[in-house]
Amino acid sequence: MKKHIFLLFLLGFSAIYAQDTLSSGRLVYKIEHSNKPATYDTIWYAPGIFRSQWGLNDYQKRLNYSREGKDTVVTTKKDYENFMKLQLKIKKVKTVFKDQDTLTVAGILCQKAMVSVIKQNDSIEEYTVYYSPRIGGKHCNFTSFFEEIPGIPLSVISKTVDKKDYLIEYSSLNSKDIYIPDFYQTGMHKRMMKDFRDKHKGKKASITN
Repeated sequence: MKKHIFLLFLLGFSAIYAQDTLSSGRLVYKIEHSNKPATYDTIWYAPGIFRSQWGLNDYQKRLNYSREGKDTVVTTKKDYENFMKLQLKIKKVKTVFKDQDTLTVAGILCQKAMVSVIKQNDSIEEYTVYYSPRIGGKHCNFTSFFEEIPGIPLSVISKTVDKKDYLIEYSSLNSKDIYIPDFYQTGMHKRMMKDFRDKHKGKKASITN
């Protein structure tokens, strides 16, 4: 009896430890196209944030920071919604969760979601996404049409756009060790978004502050 209790204790401790380990880390992805050489990308994440070589997502505040020369561009959730509607011509995104369908990706147990991106011309892009709610969390995908998925996608497959992204390596990382660039806000973002809105209204783009 004591052995069984001790074993259950160890299993419970292991599960808690694993969950704590996955709360922050480093993700290495392989990106494949049928007619191009494979490329690789890296994401570093911790509770509330994740960053890549391109910028930083603060998904608690719903803000994205990216570098443009010496400027930092700060983009909001509303900006991305406008971009997807006006530039990507997206009319609606439908997400169907299939939690009973699981897949282990780079040693991490993932759940499945099917995402349908419906364009304004009624064409549809289909994506099969595997994610773990233990990596990232709610709102971490606010800058993409995977917004409803409560975890950073670890595998994304689309026959429609002939692209496959999947995790090939996970390593644990102390959240204090994630390098956060010294971002600073400038007026560049407001100018860019005004230019973008003016362009779609048929007006001459602004080049002044």
